[in-house]
Amino acid sequence: MDKVVNKNKEVIPLVMMVIDASMLEDVSWIPFSDTGFEGDVFSFKITNSSNTEIYVSFDGSEAHDYIEPNSITTYDFSDGRMISKGTKIYINGEPGIGEIFISGFYDNSSI
Repeated sequence: MDKVVNKNKEVIPLVMMVIDASMLEDVSWIPFSDTGFEGDVFSFKITNSSNTEIYVSFDGSEAHDYIEPNSITTYDFSDGRMISKGTKIYINGEPGIGEIFISGFYDNSSI
């Protein structure tokens, strides 16, 4: 894997995570990963390439964001803040057709 050097830190891409929209349940939160993010994430996006609206949770119990079908939401913490290594992102919504992806970047200070 190639790494991009940015100032004195290495910028490392997250391994893309995906959930099939047919697996969604509007009463249960589904985590993208059992282990959460690989490092302290400073930028990530959720791509909803499905035909169903989804809700995003950062704690697995409350909705924190809404993403329309066939749209992308970007979370960018370029001001120095980050989402901690191990944080899990959850989604729920009505089952649909298509996939939902998370991709993003973290730096090597947390690995």
